[in-house]
Amino acid sequence: MNTQRDRREVWYNWENVKGEYEGKISVALGKQYVIKFNALEVYPYTEETQGFSNSPSGNIFAGKVYACISRFHLAGSPCAQCLVDAVERFVEEYGEDGKLHFNEAVSNGEFMLNVNESINASVIGCEVKDGTYRVLFRYDCLGYNQSTIYETMLTSIDSTPREGSPVEIKASITTYWDGGAEDVHQAIGKILTMPDVVIDPNFEENYAAMGPYFRELEGEVRQRHS
Repeated sequence: MNTQRDRREVWYNWENVKGEYEGKISVALGKQYVIKFNALEVYPYTEETQGFSNSPSGNIFAGKVYACISRFHLAGSPCAQCLVDAVERFVEEYGEDGKLHFNEAVSNGEFMLNVNESINASVIGCEVKDGTYRVLFRYDCLGYNQSTIYETMLTSIDSTPREGSPVEIKASITTYWDGGAEDVHQAIGKILTMPDVVIDPNFEENYAAMGPYFRELEGEVRQRHS
């Protein structure tokens, strides 16, 4: 990737437009984010990924450059747009607490695209490492299954240590307890003839006590299925 045409393709098809995606993510999360997808880094994996040889360009080398950048922006399921969709869905699903935890976990405000070097790597996945959110692809599957980025987003964010219960548990409390607790209070109050009875589940305190056990159990389950 060293001809003038190659560099022009990189600029026109990615560098020139990535600000649009960065802006959408920054608005959704209320914090400035940058997308650091490096075409030079991922380009070698076009040799391993089936389909890049059928690029729209007549020049096979420049065509692969074009196809590589297209996986960021122009193709049917562009990685950058799928990332935007996943972030917006995450914020919609988990609200302000989810947004807060996301920003705390991804403290560098960066998204990167890297190869997953694990022997048992999935086609696509995500992780938060050193404050950077990394979209990971298998060496021979660059650009595949990008629309599934959201499926591993919650796990990636919740794997970052924080005080209190994980985002998913807090969201469940809001949905299933806060939304229906009044009915439970009234029913128990009626049984006990104590209309002012108060029920305090102590969710945070109980999670603090049981959390290490849950995390250990979750690790064992993942290990058995890896």
